Amino acid sequence: MPDQILIVDDDADTIMLLKLVLEREGFRVIEARSGAEALRVLYQHHPDAVLLDVMMAEMDGFETCQRIRQVANLPILMLTAKTMEEDAVRGLAVGADDYIRKPFHPHELVARLRAALRRARSGPIEDQDLLTFSDGALVIDAKAQKVTAQGQEIALTPTEFRLLVLLARNAGRVMSNATLSGELSGELADASQPANAQGIRWFIWKLRGKIEPDTRKPRFIHTVHGVGYRFEG
Repeated sequence: MPDQILIVDDDADTIMLLKLVLEREGFRVIEARSGAEALRVLYQHHPDAVLLDVMMAEMDGFETCQRIRQVANLPILMLTAKTMEEDAVRGLAVGADDYIRKPFHPHELVARLRAALRRARSGPIEDQDLLTFSDGALVIDAKAQKVTAQGQEIALTPTEFRLLVLLARNAGRVMSNATLSGELSGELADASQPANAQGIRWFIWKLRGKIEPDTRKPRFIHTVHGVGYRFEG
């Protein structure tokens, strides 16, 4: 049976566009015009994933995401205005799996949605010790703390290794600078402090120099401007 996607948006034109795109790709679509309605529909229909707009009256997308996350473990992709970087960071912090900027390209929307559904079905990889990407071009042995890139063992510092494992175990997800800083420091990080983002950028630069075949066109670690990074394999 085709996957069922819940679209939550108070704009009728946006819902119509999303519905057209998704149904053309074989998805089943249900809709809600508010956060409160989205929760009712969620209980009634048990969708496979949610596309959730940020800017809604009464209950905005952030509160709606939090409430959905309290009762359901399913992919939530938030739709944010192009210039509102803080929306993306906040959305990830309250439980969204990914975000898509408006205006979006239909192919990107569908690809990101399918990737989120695949991740949900494959289950968490946070406990996996051996991670392999791009047909063996990059192999991470978390237990042995060993990394092989293009067949060569790579020497990483402890912080570089922890950062790489964190990104790889969340492959396909956007990881904000605040999340990465907090995980590496063992405490919550303040995303407004530039030192955190600058520190992460430094370690990303070092990692790319060691694992990427071409640092000008990264294969594995991709920058999500103004937000953080996404690991692809």
